[in-house]
Amino acid sequence: MLVARGGRAGPENMAAGAVRRIHVQRRRGVSARQRAGPLAADRQQPGRAGGEARGYPDLEISGAPFGGGFHAVDVKAARRAPNGTQTQSRITLYTGNTYFKWPDLHWPGTFRPFSQDTTHPDLIMIYTLNPDSTARVDDLEIIVQEPWQIASRERSSTTREYIGAVTSIAALRAGAGAFASPAEFYDYWRRFPFRVSPQVQNQLQRLLRAARIELDELRARHRRDDD
Repeated sequence: MLVARGGRAGPENMAAGAVRRIHVQRRRGVSARQRAGPLAADRQQPGRAGGEARGYPDLEISGAPFGGGFHAVDVKAARRAPNGTQTQSRITLYTGNTYFKWPDLHWPGTFRPFSQDTTHPDLIMIYTLNPDSTARVDDLEIIVQEPWQIASRERSSTTREYIGAVTSIAALRAGAGAFASPAEFYDYWRRFPFRVSPQVQNQLQRLLRAARIELDELRARHRRDDD
């Protein structure tokens, strides 16, 4: 099964948009954006405060051909820098102050809690921008890596709460990021002092209340079953 959400706007992400349009599946007649809720809508508005504006992932695959479980595939497009050896800017891997920091909660803009995904591969398209070409893209290179393998210790934005990748294209190819293991990556970034806006804080409180209510209902059900 493959499930996709709507793509990000912007001419430099045309290649990523083309991939996301393949085999788009809708669940129960509801579009991905409608299912994702208000945070997905915010993704199309770059003026919004950082940290609330990205849904995750772009694609979800599951089923026996993929080894079972759910696999969260995020699609990235990055322009080569003029030197040809780096990306022009850091690729964003995750939003650090929502679903990544509290992975057991089901945040708006996500298909399920982050912790329920078996893997989180990134499909990265590196390109050279050619404004004179009809396609506008030259030398397209596709790289697939798990985010922890290509992560840096730097944010990808000075104004938004995003985790950034290394900028070396050779390191992206090799999966040679700043961390030696997933545990080291998660420990570093989940301790990182991301800002939490009032909107995110309010959403967090709603999710925690819902989780407590669900836990209370489960406990009550078990007590009834025991009786």
